[in-house]
Amino acid sequence: RGYECIQAPYFAGAQLAHFAEQGVVQTIFGPPGLLLYGVKSVVIMLNFGQQHFDWVDLDSVLSKWQLSWDEFVDACMLAGTEYCLTYPYLNLRDFQPQQARFNFDAAVYIIKQSPLINWMQAFPTDDMKNDHVDGYCICKVLVQNSPIYHLSDVSIRPLGATSKTPSTTVPEVPTDFSSIMGSKLPPSLYYLMLHGIISHKLPQALAKGEWTDKSQPLVDTNEFRTLLKDLEDYRKVALGLIAQYLHPSFHKKQILCKAYWEHNSIRQALSTDPKLPEGARVIQPEITKGLRWKISGSAVKKEMQRQGVTKVDFKFCLNWHAYEFENDGPLLRGINEVGPCTFDSDLHSLSALVHFMLLEKL
Repeated sequence: RGYECIQAPYFAGAQLAHFAEQGVVQTIFGPPGLLLYGVKSVVIMLNFGQQHFDWVDLDSVLSKWQLSWDEFVDACMLAGTEYCLTYPYLNLRDFQPQQARFNFDAAVYIIKQSPLINWMQAFPTDDMKNDHVDGYCICKVLVQNSPIYHLSDVSIRPLGATSKTPSTTVPEVPTDFSSIMGSKLPPSLYYLMLHGIISHKLPQALAKGEWTDKSQPLVDTNEFRTLLKDLEDYRKVALGLIAQYLHPSFHKKQILCKAYWEHNSIRQALSTDPKLPEGARVIQPEITKGLRWKISGSAVKKEMQRQGVTKVDFKFCLNWHAYEFENDGPLLRGINEVGPCTFDSDLHSLSALVHFMLLEKL
């Protein structure tokens, strides 16, 4: 509708926090969880009918509970987030006395008694400890170091510490950061993602080595599961169209497919594991030699005039191809030669090339 939009390269919350810090946006609308990124205030509800809104102020929250920002983050992690489990003892009746809603005061209370690292030593079993500690570590890394688009140097790199206090030091990025976020992608691919030209799904699969189908239908059927498995052939082709322009390490990247119905051992496995669980589905980008399209701006303009159209779409490309085939036109000359596709630097030429490449793969 004419609005300027941008798609965050990874997490929208971290990107919004950076925009707010740089003064690009006046305020942020979203869930209260955005406070974890150090956002000073968040609008959580808009009522256009009554012309009022509700908002949460970070300083007021910290003042009410008499917490530092680091303690507030730790308390939120103990309470449970999308990336970490609720600290088990907070579910005891002493902390949650028959309340329909979770009592966040309990998390605040225990974090005031002792630092988070101390509470990580008190778990009934080692398995429970490992599950919770991993989740807390990942959550802390994502809050502090989620990769974002930095305005200062026009690059994609970790968020780092926001300016909560002048003395705040930039948190270190862990050495195994790629195991959480995946491999770093080239700037050109991030550019396409930022502008919404390409979905994050394909680059994310190549970076992380995973393709996850989390959505479960209202009625689970064998037909639906078979459909997801049949899509693997199309996904290989789609991944290959991108991987062929990336570093050779992506050309044969092992990508583990995960779905909601599969065993927990598969859903928790990594594509880099030396031995994957039985039944694991692994795909690789399918890179095949394509046709060498040579699209010139003048040729596109001439064909648009011949067809009497004002836009490039599938119908336009099919009619153009049929006309050139019947008349042995220049569009098809040298199309089987080895070499990259070429096009003039205008929108219609690029659009025609993309349409032809897609039709070629159908």
